Amino acid sequence: MHIGHDANRAWAVEMRQAFEDLRFEPDEIIDAGGDRVVVECRVVGRGRLSGAKLDLFTLLTYNVYTLNNGTLVHGITYDNLTEALEVAGLRE
Repeated sequence: MHIGHDANRAWAVEMRQAFEDLRFEPDEIIDAGGDRVVVECRVVGRGRLSGAKLDLFTLLTYNVYTLNNGTLVHGITYDNLTEALEVAGLRE
């Protein structure tokens, strides 16, 4: 888990050092009402040293974002849709 801006920046630097052309591609955006959205993403890139293609379509991430006037103020990533939907208030 990466908490806070500094930890997330450090994680992003590590990922960019390990992978070239690293992208997080949104596959679906779900309006959770109010100020929340759930975004299903997959990670795509290529290993910097090995050149191996990275396409984690089977390992999707589910991000719950809270916005304030269109600005991201909070985000948490989950590895399953059910949990993300529960946190976003879309399932009990």
